[in-house]
Parts: sequence; C-alpha cells; structure tokens
Amino acid sequence: MTASRGQGESPYDPLTIPIGVLGKPHGIHGEIILRPFNPQGATLQDVPAFILERQGQGQGQGQGQGGQEVRPVRAIRPCADGYLVTFQGVETREQAAALTRSRVRVERQHLPPLDDAEYYVEDVVGCRVVTADDTPLGTVKETFWSGAHDVMVVAGAEEHLIPLIPRFVISVDAAGRTVKVAWDV
Repeated sequence: MTASRGQGESPYDPLTIPIGVLGKPHGIHGEIILRPFNPQGATLQDVPAFILERQGQGQGQGQGQGGQEVRPVRAIRPCADGYLVTFQGVETREQAAALTRSRVRVERQHLPPLDDAEYYVEDVVGCRVVTADDTPLGTVKETFWSGAHDVMVVAGAEEHLIPLIPRFVISVDAAGRTVKVAWDV
C-alpha cells in the first residue's frame, strides 16, 4: 500500500509515520497547507495531532527532543494541494508561516489498520532485502515514484532498482526490517 512516501526521511519508527510537509500559509487566520506525500493515501480528517519535525528551530509549544513538537489540530479540510490545517495556538498568518517546511508525522494508531498484505512504502526504507531463497541483495536506501509505481533503491554489492509491486515483492516484514523479493541475482 502506498500510504506514505518520502525520501531521506527519519529512520523507521514503529509508532509514527511521515505523511507530508507543511507548505505556505493560507489566509490570515493561521491556516497552512499540508502537502501529503501521497494525496491518495489515508484520510487525515480524524487525526487529533500532528508531530512536526523542524530543523534548526527553537523551543516551541510541545517541543520535544530532536526538533519534534506535537501540534494539536483544531481544524482540517481538503483542498487542491492536499489539506488546509489550523493548529491550536496558531492564530495568525505569521505564526503559520513559522511552521512552513516542517515535515509532518502522525501516530500510526490514528490511521486505518492495514490488511495483512499491505505496508507503508516508508517502512521499507532501511530494510534488508533478500531473494526468495534468502540471498542478501542489500538494504533499501530510498524509494521513489516512477510515474507508474514506487521503486526501491537497494544498495549492496550492486545497486538494484526493484519495483514495489506484487510481481517482485513477496513479503514485507516492517517490524523485522526485511523485504523478500522475487529477483534474480
């Protein structure tokens, strides 16, 4: 399942998942555009708070370690570029502008449950990749959208570009950090 995608994101986190980045402010009352990594991904209407990752920012409301802060969502609505979000405590355009370029994560518990054969694309980054007979191929360095589907960049003795489609992906064990593929070495 392609519910989220982002290259160079934070390492795998079993509790949260990156879903997008905040863009420019909208209007004068503190709304800001959230551009999701996958616009067709899970709906965010019922997510009570976003976790913002902000590089080089000072302490703010809910600021945690590593430049993360939890921001409760006051309102969220769809728009052409993704979503318009209003955070509690953000009342002006200037306050919203200060959040621009923040990467947004959500707690997985607020997203719909995945079926057994589904996974989030972000979860494969950092996984080791093995063939059907357990021959190691390398580690997923990143993913990218090819225009037709997501593709893993697997770094090992050689670099492999492996499409994230059922024809090539046998299984994804996100918790065990392993992807098994139908791939000839």
